Amino acid sequence: MKHRGGVYTDLYADEKVAATKQKYKNLQTINVYKSNLTASAGETIAIALGVMREIGIKVNYYGPRTAGTTTIIKYVELDDGSGIEFPVAYVADNNRIYKKGI
Repeated sequence: MKHRGGVYTDLYADEKVAATKQKYKNLQTINVYKSNLTASAGETIAIALGVMREIGIKVNYYGPRTAGTTTIIKYVELDDGSGIEFPVAYVADNNRIYKKGI
């Protein structure tokens, strides 16, 4: 991974895309069923599945907009042993940042 202007870029992305295309060459369509109760990790998975479009796989989304909790969380341990979590970024694919759900 390489950091460029606030974005982490995978230096081996082209090789990984080619390998993924080969691995899933027989997969034609992915259907993603979501609702307003789909949140957090569920939204991240739905976004990740959507990226499969980049290798030529059709991805269909069904259902209403998701909960909109597509944040990256950072955990900080405090001196007393307790901790706090807070959002530090939104989940994004190569085309957009998902601030308000999918």
